[in-house]
Amino acid sequence: MYMAHVDQNQPTIEKMHYYLVDLENVGLQGLCGLNLPRNDSEIRIFLSDAAHVGTAEVCHDVLESNAKIETTFCSCKGKNALDFQLSAYFGASLERKETRRISIISKDGGFRSLEDYAKKWRKDVAVYQGHSILEAFVASEKKLNPRMYEKGKPMDFKKIMEALRKKAFIEEPPRQKFEACFDDKTLGQIAEIITPGTVKKRKTYLECMKVFGKQRGTEIYRVIKDVMGL
Repeated sequence: MYMAHVDQNQPTIEKMHYYLVDLENVGLQGLCGLNLPRNDSEIRIFLSDAAHVGTAEVCHDVLESNAKIETTFCSCKGKNALDFQLSAYFGASLERKETRRISIISKDGGFRSLEDYAKKWRKDVAVYQGHSILEAFVASEKKLNPRMYEKGKPMDFKKIMEALRKKAFIEEPPRQKFEACFDDKTLGQIAEIITPGTVKKRKTYLECMKVFGKQRGTEIYRVIKDVMGL
């Protein structure tokens, strides 16, 4: 594996955070927060013919930054050439004993494979992918590594909000009384009717009739009325 050059004159850092910026993908917006990482960090910006121009503001933050800042220019013209070079540097960084976190600044979902690779070879290294240095820096300060949502079983937001309402309902103080009277399915249906803190008598009654029918709805409403003090 290619090993990046290490300057022997640089002070030894026990823990290092590498920011690898795919400038073709994120543009200058991805450099937001450039001046935040400290001297335990290296920011490596991957450039190409399509992405190699900064601004005076970028120059100012580069000069203000305490992190080590380097660039790698990809002169190859092939498809994904810059991505391959960034991945090679990722592997080199992963080999270094002092590495504790690598942040990939790119919107390209293909880099998820690098996180998978790191889990197999260096479980002690946290890998994060974000859209800007600022995002990655904040995540590192909070020791966050949030899940990504591109893939997974589709779920309508109506179902998601139903689950949230049920959670809020179940966590309310009267929950034990409800649990003694109803099964989980019925509890879920009641949770859709009741909004904790804003229960209205007539609205609750009508919803019970609609969901459970007249006879069972009346019985369930009486329990709700007693427990919720309507």
